[in-house]
Amino acid sequence: MVQFCHVQRNLSREPVADQMALILASLRRRDDVILFAEALEVAPTQAEMLAQLADHCQLCAGMDADNRRARIQRLLWKFQLTVDLKPLVSPDTRDWVEQWLMVHPIAFESARIRRAFVRAMVRDSGGIPAAVQGMLDQALVERSVSRATLRALTHEAAVRYLDMTPVLILLAAGLMALRYISRGMGMQEMMVFAGGGTSLFWVVLYFARMMQAWRR
Repeated sequence: MVQFCHVQRNLSREPVADQMALILASLRRRDDVILFAEALEVAPTQAEMLAQLADHCQLCAGMDADNRRARIQRLLWKFQLTVDLKPLVSPDTRDWVEQWLMVHPIAFESARIRRAFVRAMVRDSGGIPAAVQGMLDQALVERSVSRATLRALTHEAAVRYLDMTPVLILLAAGLMALRYISRGMGMQEMMVFAGGGTSLFWVVLYFARMMQAWRR
């Protein structure tokens, strides 16, 4: 068997299509390969690659339950089993952090800071394993953990986003109703306010959609 480190340089010079053909040819001779993908939130070309790989090996991948994009839906039927992964409970997260600290000793300014560090890890991670590990890795590069370090410990995996769609719908309906009410009552100031608010609303909505498309 040829080690991958010996062929990595040659593979890196090959087009992606040729690399995929080589991988698929190798998988056809194997029936015990399990491929783990970090997430299904990938570009269309990568989604097509995952679809091809799923035909030749056991594919395991993570996805957001709220994701309903078409290219992901086309992949879901290839998965025979779906497992709902819930965040870790606080005691399990605390035990994880304590065991990690035993293996990776970190300097703390005081014992009080150490206790605050464990509490911050449990609270700010939200029980998300990726967030716990990410923040532990951040703390590992610090010479000494202080209160400033605790305030700076964050991870994107623990960030929760609030769906503002209902609020935006109510705001748009309210501005439109305000225009008609002000016109019926002959209140020009209110009509100008409603018109300006409607224009500002559409501008904000446009930039929000642009930012969402950029994140994808």
